[in-house]
Amino acid sequence: MTSNPIKIILYDKNDDPIEYIHHIANVSWEYNRIGGCGQCDATLIRSITDIDALVAPQTRVRIYINDEVRYFGKLVKISKSVKSRKEEVQLTFYGGLATLDKIIVTKTYTGMEVSAIVADILDNFVADVTDITYDTGAFEATDYSVASIEFNHTVKDALTVLTDLAGDAEWGVNQNNAFFFKRKDSTIRDVYVLGREVADLKEDRNDEKVTNVLNVYGADRELMTTLQAKLSVNLYGRREANIFESSLIEKSDADRYGTSLLKGLAGSQYSIKMTYLKPDEFVERTVPLGARSVTKNIISDVNKYGTSIQYGKGNKYGNLTRDQIQNIRYTFAGDGLKIVMTLFSDIPNIASQQKRIEYELRNLQRS
Repeated sequence: MTSNPIKIILYDKNDDPIEYIHHIANVSWEYNRIGGCGQCDATLIRSITDIDALVAPQTRVRIYINDEVRYFGKLVKISKSVKSRKEEVQLTFYGGLATLDKIIVTKTYTGMEVSAIVADILDNFVADVTDITYDTGAFEATDYSVASIEFNHTVKDALTVLTDLAGDAEWGVNQNNAFFFKRKDSTIRDVYVLGREVADLKEDRNDEKVTNVLNVYGADRELMTTLQAKLSVNLYGRREANIFESSLIEKSDADRYGTSLLKGLAGSQYSIKMTYLKPDEFVERTVPLGARSVTKNIISDVNKYGTSIQYGKGNKYGNLTRDQIQNIRYTFAGDGLKIVMTLFSDIPNIASQQKRIEYELRNLQRS
């Protein structure tokens, strides 16, 4: 980073700048694979007396690094404090997903491909009541068309259901306050090495939420389908759960919905949280984010960070893990960025635990 690379500018509800923040005690912001820009927390060293008049409802913030926008969000909370006679103001902002959680979709869609439904929701329920932008290139087609689905949901909840029906999708509102809906990319974009880029790493395996028999209830809370992952039942024992989704009115959609959920639930939940420092990092500049891999192996300096996406015979990485980014938290550290990244397994874990047995629909059998 160059000297003083970060700028924080507050804007009013008409998007006119109202203050350039000079005295920052601390600022951090997050990005989520599903949802886009998340929460931003900024602690300012300034008088508390006039802050309420300055930051009216619908105040928004943009964070710039070297004049490039990295975060956009709207104010949701102000906290004022005095510590040892030093005044501080804490501002909390949320990204566009919070806006989508305040708009209701009431419409039935029949025989439409998932991304076309997403585009219709944006056109008919979001465009006229928000300043979230989008264009035709923001929507990427999926491989699934719904039979019939009836929404009386928030936009966020409707998009969550559609994502589960699509199976592999990545969506949200980005740093330019622009919406996107893309197919997930499983290409490994980077390999992180413990002891070089990565300072701290924590791996977790959680078996608590494993579910391998799923009862899907739809409209009128009627049972529509029951799905079972036999390999998971053999490994973990029978673990049954009910899912209630009122938008489902056709059995074919319930089957698809349950199958998608079961693939993510039938194995242990693996996650990795790692921390590293870099002069600059902007992972979400391009979406979809793509997969990442973390290795504890020591590699030579000539195989630099970011060049390891070329995998040929004899590559010393061997069989790389393939993980999707769930969340990125950036904190401005004075001379660079502290990045805390959370990854989760991109491949159904039950498959790897049973000698990479193919985990497909044929393994999901109705009981």
